[in-house]
Amino acid sequence: MKTSLSDSFLDALILNTDGTEDPSRPIAIGDIVRKATVHLLGQEIFTSHVFDNMITDLTTAGYTEGTDLFVFPYDWRFSSAKSAQLLKDKIDNILIQTGKSKVDIISHSMGGIVAKKYIADNGPDKVDQLFFLGTPQIGAPKAF
Repeated sequence: MKTSLSDSFLDALILNTDGTEDPSRPIAIGDIVRKATVHLLGQEIFTSHVFDNMITDLTTAGYTEGTDLFVFPYDWRFSSAKSAQLLKDKIDNILIQTGKSKVDIISHSMGGIVAKKYIADNGPDKVDQLFFLGTPQIGAPKAF
């Protein structure tokens, strides 16, 4: 990104004018960003531990990913309403898989907005605790 003289590398993120994904530019949601490494001319110059340290802390505390610790990657380009519906599906599946009646949510940035939208649309019955990490509660411009 820093070595590009244009922003054409962002074209893959373009949505249609109605907010839907362009089928010619599909983006597959994979995993959360655990860490990000920047390379320049083949040399690693910077690594940011985004969520890998938190996952490590939670697994060290006794949680097991896929058993009682789940991640929810989502496409940040879409509305919080669409992501909240996907979060509902994820939570419902987790509750079926684990036999539990509630989840705890640790959310970061827009993930907190998605979690709040989930609760607004579905009620708080399936959420025991909700933790916000860097969520712009009063909007991004005011938070800045």
